[in-house]
Amino acid sequence: MSIRMKLLGLILLLVVAFGIAMGAYLAVHAPIGEIQSEQQSLTNLRSALLQEMAAANELSTEQFQTQLPVFDKAVTSADYYFVRIGGLKILPTLSRSIRGALSAIERLKHQLDENTLSFKDSLATVDQDAATLYGSRGSAVYGSSGAFDLFHLAIDAALSSDHAGAATISDLDDFATKLGAITQGLQTAVVVIDGQNATIAKEIARVEARSAGVALG
Repeated sequence: MSIRMKLLGLILLLVVAFGIAMGAYLAVHAPIGEIQSEQQSLTNLRSALLQEMAAANELSTEQFQTQLPVFDKAVTSADYYFVRIGGLKILPTLSRSIRGALSAIERLKHQLDENTLSFKDSLATVDQDAATLYGSRGSAVYGSSGAFDLFHLAIDAALSSDHAGAATISDLDDFATKLGAITQGLQTAVVVIDGQNATIAKEIARVEARSAGVALG
């Protein structure tokens, strides 16, 4: 066999060996894009919860009827990402620690849902209080559009001498209590997500490092 043929054979063997190694490497890393996408769902959930918290607190300062749909949209967004977390396919298969972290995040939803439901009940009550208080007085503040903010509602309720004013003050106190509860719940959820996300990121790095070693070793 000529030297040229030997060289061609050696080159062919090297190409085949390199191809096998790259195939193994790519097989191990094939889901990396999906892993990153699923990780992004955790970041998106965190952002959605912060947006919900901001929207809830702005109900006490912004025009009430304008801010209500903003809050509802924020709640819907957070719910969507909780569903996404529950449907993750790749991350739960990587390790037991990741499965535990994801379960801890999913468990947050029950308490958050209770806080949100209670808060929405309070919003409906305050909205009805405004309709009663302003409707009975024909106030230009409320007007035909039903526009009002809680600051002026509280002032008008305090100045009112009828039962509607006293009921409104009581319901605004309840609103403040429930706003505190939903805010605290969302803050706690974000802290939990940060902690569990750190665990997940560490586990992903460990799995990737081990997989790279196997593929290139």
